[in-house]
Amino acid sequence: MESSRLSPPDGFVSQGATELRPHETALNVGVPLSNEHLASLEQHITRSRQASLNAIPHRKSLSGVPTPEFHPDVIADEDHLSYEQMFDWSEFRNPAIWRSGVHECFLMALYVLVSCGVTVWAVQVGGPVVSLDVGLGVFVTLTLYIMGSASVSGAHFNPCITWTAVFTRLCSVPRAIIYLGMHCIGAMLGGAMLRAACGEAVTEATKLGSWGFKPEIVSVGQAFCLEFFFSWSYVWLTWGTAIDPKQQKVFGPVVGPICVGLALGLNIYVSGGLTDGYGGVGANPAKFFGVAVASGNFQEHWIPWIAPLLACMVHGCMYWVAPPHHEAEKRKKD
Repeated sequence: MESSRLSPPDGFVSQGATELRPHETALNVGVPLSNEHLASLEQHITRSRQASLNAIPHRKSLSGVPTPEFHPDVIADEDHLSYEQMFDWSEFRNPAIWRSGVHECFLMALYVLVSCGVTVWAVQVGGPVVSLDVGLGVFVTLTLYIMGSASVSGAHFNPCITWTAVFTRLCSVPRAIIYLGMHCIGAMLGGAMLRAACGEAVTEATKLGSWGFKPEIVSVGQAFCLEFFFSWSYVWLTWGTAIDPKQQKVFGPVVGPICVGLALGLNIYVSGGLTDGYGGVGANPAKFFGVAVASGNFQEHWIPWIAPLLACMVHGCMYWVAPPHHEAEKRKKD
């Protein structure tokens, strides 16, 4: 009698927080399921599992911050552009790309103002290792500007980034042409702003931190090698930690920019400390074009353009030979 008092009567359905479906009712009271009920139950389980999988990120970033879906340099759900997309000249008529280009222009102007301002300050203050002060300043500046602008235009503000993005098929040729033009315009604007802020005396004494070397200590060939090797080092670290789509998902929108800023700051510090006659790697042709125009210092100005361009081409070849994620793809195929 006691057990019958606790057992639910036949056909009883609990009216708790969730109402039971017909097949769930049948399971509770021990009624055999029909084929229709079994099919309905299978669909319900499949949908529940899929919803659970969708709620879990495929790959977590090292910073713990969800990786944004938007990537300005590649189209959704694809790691690289096709050759047809690379040479889609209709992009010149795309207002969104021009808006991104305008953003790159003013971003470059502010970056030149602050980063070259750091160099001017370091040169005036002096010290045992000027390149260390410059490297730390550029590290902080570059990191913050990338964090504040990556979601708008990809935060290139550097022809090295744009060139390598083209060679690795992450940026179309029309977008690259627009960006490069905007980089040069923005750099000249930033150089003019810095000259106006510093005045003529400081401009003459520091050359606004423009690229150059002491010819009595460093030869042209040595300066070219320094610019090439350390530009390649910077691009290599940047692509391996932040720009490559798969690596971008690993490092995330916080750690990635820190790695890029740290890569450039480190290379400036090391290259500038190798010899007294070389101030440090430029690795940004447009930036130093802008301050060269503002200060009138065009010493061997072909080097800060040709050496980084060759470094970007070499890294583009290396990227396709052994991309950062090739071992993971190999294991996946196996």
